[in-house]
Amino acid sequence: MPVKRGYRAKWKYNGEWTERKLGPGRWKGVFNAIKKRPAKAQGSIKTGDTIKWRITGIQSATKLANGKYDTTFKFSKKYIGGRFKK
Repeated sequence: MPVKRGYRAKWKYNGEWTERKLGPGRWKGVFNAIKKRPAKAQGSIKTGDTIKWRITGIQSATKLANGKYDTTFKFSKKYIGGRFKK
């Protein structure tokens, strides 16, 4: 991937977080969203390309009120592959 070390990106997400309790202290979940940001017209990733990452993270949440939480998800991710149009 032709992105230089130190590159930063900021995205806006509007999505849905779904999770299910598997047992004491164990959960499984999915976050689905369309992420948006201003982008250059020319980029290395083309429309329709799929990229896969392995993500390891820590989520923390503070309850603000009934049904309202301030949530932070800190993570590291590693590129594991993709499907690219020619």
